[in-house]
Amino acid sequence: MADTLPTREELEQLPVRAIVAYAARCARRVQPLYNVILTGKIPDEELKKHCQDIDRAVTLAERWALNESVSINDIRVAAEAAYAAANAVANANAVANAVVADADAAYAAAYAAAAAARAA
Repeated sequence: MADTLPTREELEQLPVRAIVAYAARCARRVQPLYNVILTGKIPDEELKKHCQDIDRAVTLAERWALNESVSINDIRVAAEAAYAAANAVANANAVANAVVADADAAYAAAYAAAAAARAA
């Protein structure tokens, strides 16, 4: 296991699908923080919806990275929903930056997949 994160230059050497897979993996690693930080701070149903939005964005990015057939529009919509949900909660509740980091990671993974699919 590497002790450092890859540099931008190292990532740029990878195929686009590998970069999206890496972004999705990063999102999966921080995903549990969202639930932990917000449990008890927002209504359970709202938390469940936000967790589902983030999971959908990451799942679609993962599927695209695996070269599965995924709608570009579905990826874009999922990415925007994950990002908007997490930011709304973070702003409304002044919670830790990890919530926004999780949303950013999910958004980045899904948005990268959508952008790459459009370019292909």
